[in-house]
Amino acid sequence: QNGLISAQAEHPSRGYWHQQLQGELPRVQLPFDFPLSATTPTAGARYSVSLTGAACAGLKALCAARGNTLFMVLQAALSVWRARL
Repeated sequence: QNGLISAQAEHPSRGYWHQQLQGELPRVQLPFDFPLSATTPTAGARYSVSLTGAACAGLKALCAARGNTLFMVLQAALSVWRARL
C-alpha cells in the first residue's frame, strides 16, 4: 500500500484535490428520520470482544490465503453478526 501511495503522490489529480479540500470543509446537514430534541440521546453503545492469540493467527492466515485485509474480514464478520440480530 505504501508503494501505491508513493506512486500516486506524483499524480496530477492529487494537487487538484489538495487545493479543493484545503481549509475548513462545510458541515453536511443530513436529514433525520425524526426531529431531535435537546433530550434525545445520541450516544451509542460499545461491544467489546477479546480474541485469543490462536484466533488472531487463524484470522491472519485466512486473510493471507484469501488476499484480504484483516479489516475486510472483520467488517464482513460484523455485517453477518448484525444481520442475524
